[in-house]
Amino acid sequence: MSVDMSGTGEMKARFFEKLQSMQKPINSFYIPSIEKYEALIEEVEDAKQVYKKTALQYRPLKRYDVLLVGGLKS
Repeated sequence: MSVDMSGTGEMKARFFEKLQSMQKPINSFYIPSIEKYEALIEEVEDAKQVYKKTALQYRPLKRYDVLLVGGLKS
């Protein structure tokens, strides 16, 4: 039984090109709508006020913080 390995280099190169194009920058942040953005801000503020936090509350606290800039929450 023999396996044709002649095209593997090309396939490997295409694989890594596709993988590279799919990766997002580490600091990328995308919220599809203003409603979801506001919900995220509210979720972080609520999690800050709770004394006993759940695992679901720790995650946004670890990733985000709410800032008040010019009267707007960001």
